[in-house]
Amino acid sequence: MILLCYKLYNQPDKAIRLFKEIQNPDRVVYICLLNCCAQLGSSDALTLLKQILPTISKVYYSNNRFMN
Repeated sequence: MILLCYKLYNQPDKAIRLFKEIQNPDRVVYICLLNCCAQLGSSDALTLLKQILPTISKVYYSNNRFMN
């Protein structure tokens, strides 16, 4: 939940660094990551999203909270 704290306290760069250390991210972690990347809006964040999106379980795609 530290990732969520960084996101909430407007430190998306720290949250993204922490995400890279998480071995088995869950839905909440992915949602935080997507939001942090959107906050940054940088080319590095876009690159990370392009790397991560194919690895996300298809189960999440049917979840409205995840996809909105």
